[in-house]
Amino acid sequence: MEELLLLHLFKFFGMAQEESDVEKMDENHFDTLRSTSSETQAKRYFIDTLKLNATEFKLSVLTSPKLPPDLQRLKKYQGLFLVQFEDAPVSLDPYTRLHAFETQQFLVDSIAKHYTEELKSQALKLLGAMDFLGNPIGLMQDIQDGLKELIMEGNVSGLAKNVTHGLSNTAAKVTSTLSDGLGTVAMDSRHRDVRHAIKASHDGSSAGHLKAGVRGFAFGVVGGLTSVFQQTYRGVAEDGLVEGLIPGMAKGIIGTVTKPTAGFLDFASGTMAALRSSTSSASHVMPPKVRPHRCCANPAGMLPRYSRFDAKGLEYVQKLCEGGKQERYFAMDTLRSNPSDGMQVLITSECTYFLSMSDSLEPVLKVTHLELYHARHLPERSKYYIEVTKKASTELGIHSHSGGATKERPRVRCDNERIAKKVSQQINYAKSCFEELKQQVIVDNEDENLRLELPGPSYTT
Repeated sequence: MEELLLLHLFKFFGMAQEESDVEKMDENHFDTLRSTSSETQAKRYFIDTLKLNATEFKLSVLTSPKLPPDLQRLKKYQGLFLVQFEDAPVSLDPYTRLHAFETQQFLVDSIAKHYTEELKSQALKLLGAMDFLGNPIGLMQDIQDGLKELIMEGNVSGLAKNVTHGLSNTAAKVTSTLSDGLGTVAMDSRHRDVRHAIKASHDGSSAGHLKAGVRGFAFGVVGGLTSVFQQTYRGVAEDGLVEGLIPGMAKGIIGTVTKPTAGFLDFASGTMAALRSSTSSASHVMPPKVRPHRCCANPAGMLPRYSRFDAKGLEYVQKLCEGGKQERYFAMDTLRSNPSDGMQVLITSECTYFLSMSDSLEPVLKVTHLELYHARHLPERSKYYIEVTKKASTELGIHSHSGGATKERPRVRCDNERIAKKVSQQINYAKSCFEELKQQVIVDNEDENLRLELPGPSYTT
């Protein structure tokens, strides 16, 4: 069970809507609903034998280090608190009722109550699988499997492999928990976000885990060396010289110690995870991914049909952001298909990226919607271009006729006119959506009692 997926499901089914946001119904409509509800509750169903048999299974919970603001509010509203654990063995007794003659709501409540009590009875097993404890139940299970292979098959290497897997898994989880704790103590959200992105950048192989560990260690050392300067500068820039200098310097001094230590623990965790992957048996190996993760929302917020091309674009967005700001995927298209100078465009809610097919993680041109004026297709000498008009980043710009800021007009060549027109329209649409979101007013619970006073007769909103 993944926390991010669970919150998205809550949001999809409308569980994010608070009671204060629900429209009040008139009395007649309420009476109609009440009479309909009473008739429905009066219906009873006779079931001779009802048996729900939940076999033994392994339960895992994966928490998310960073959630978007809307999901954070939903999590707080639902009172959801999850702790990460892996492969906790759960065995639930079946739900059985004979000659039941009850209403539908009664049966649903009875089943929910039964399995809630059953899960509570498994609390000790769930606690033993917690990551911050190193998953001791998983360690005991690996040792048990190794002893079984030794006794039943006389396989000494199987015992060594299972014990090594269990010990490395425990060490990896404990060191990862410690590094996350130190990352929080450093009080640097940007550093923490990049750390989590580096830790999640592996492909599941031993080499991938080891590479992520080395990158985490290097990032921690660099962060520690520059912590005092960066935190002091941010404190002064955000809170002013008087209020931000001392707190920023204090955070920097703390980060000088905690960031390299967290980086070393990331390296230790990556090394242990690499050892765990190399000693995993067939029962521990994750099945290969069948297809990339789908894009769950189009620019209008609707659920689109699955598209492998859009799924690939969503992967590019996640890699380019590296755990930083939340950008929504809008569109992706191929501008030039020639292998020697191939070019793609990736459009998000914040930026437009022009990517080379040879290196899709290093944008050839990046234009944020904040600095973008407009885009248009431009035919010239039997060739077709996309011309992007944006604010000039240097003094070498084209002065606008109105005497305003200088402008730049970079061009990107396309294979044909159809692609140039289509992509230009998509960029302009993303720009208009960006401008609309800038006008959005987010109302918090503290703002519900605000009063707007206008001259003349008193008005209250």
